[in-house]
Amino acid sequence: MRRLKKQWWILLLCLIVSPLSFAKLDIIFVNPGFADSSDEINTTGNFWFKVSKIMLNAADDLDINLHIKYANRNHILMKELIRQAIKDKPDYLVVVDEKSVVSKYLAKLNTRNIPIYFLYSRPAIGKFISLKRAGVNIIGSVIPDNYAAGEALAQQLLIKHTTTSTQPANILALMGDYTTPASVERVAGLTEFVEQHEDVNFIGKEVANWSEQESYIKTLAFMEFAPEINIIWCANDAIGFGAKRALQVHIRSLLVG
Repeated sequence: MRRLKKQWWILLLCLIVSPLSFAKLDIIFVNPGFADSSDEINTTGNFWFKVSKIMLNAADDLDINLHIKYANRNHILMKELIRQAIKDKPDYLVVVDEKSVVSKYLAKLNTRNIPIYFLYSRPAIGKFISLKRAGVNIIGSVIPDNYAAGEALAQQLLIKHTTTSTQPANILALMGDYTTPASVERVAGLTEFVEQHEDVNFIGKEVANWSEQESYIKTLAFMEFAPEINIIWCANDAIGFGAKRALQVHIRSLLVG
């Protein structure tokens, strides 16, 4: 799996790099996450830390200077890092449109001479087109099918539920946030799935801000006041780990009580 991911990143870097370029290229990636993988610092999980690690390996294979700047989930810092990156004039700039912060900010900057590539999360198509018309030098993007991911996760959870229970499926959805396209699209896929199944019900939808700790706190609260919940749909791994920890605590309290 790690080898496949590395090959995927090599392909991505090949796509954004001109085959006629012979000089060693400089690429800046503004990572919305943390450079540290420890749980104490990185409460939103290691996804972006792992992305950087694989990208660095791919860049090493391709003899590319890849500079990674970490925003530490701070959107003010992320905008400043993008401003600095454009000032440094890299050959390519890779960004993530987390909570639509980047797309709004790019329209205010002169990026005509800096090719920009969106990774994992890009602006909605209308905003994407308007940015290009405004002169933002967007050369492409690579994003997963988040809608399908949200739907598929709900389907697998329902399959698991029906193998152990005859009760209706009562779902608590723990979302990433309200605005990041990846979060919005995953929830849209979940919602479509629920609407297509009469025996599946929403008990609650709550934002956990991609955080293990917020997920833990909110799952505990929901299990206290809505014990009929029997499925918890989580937008990312960190949220899933928080929900799991909360369920373990909740079950122990029931056994003791």
